[in-house]
Amino acid sequence: MSPELKYALIAFGIGCLIAVLEWNMAKKKKEGVTWTDRKRIRGILGVSAGIAALVYLIVIAAGD
Repeated sequence: MSPELKYALIAFGIGCLIAVLEWNMAKKKKEGVTWTDRKRIRGILGVSAGIAALVYLIVIAAGD
């Protein structure tokens, strides 16, 4: 596995971990997981994917 992909997957994995923690916290609320919670978690995953792509590009650029 290339180092670029490894660092991008680590960044995305951290974002997924944060999303899972948010899901568990939302599930414990009295009203459960609401539409707003789902929207926030989708946003976290989107930002995580963007950061992973940015990390991938930075590692590629630094390698040259």
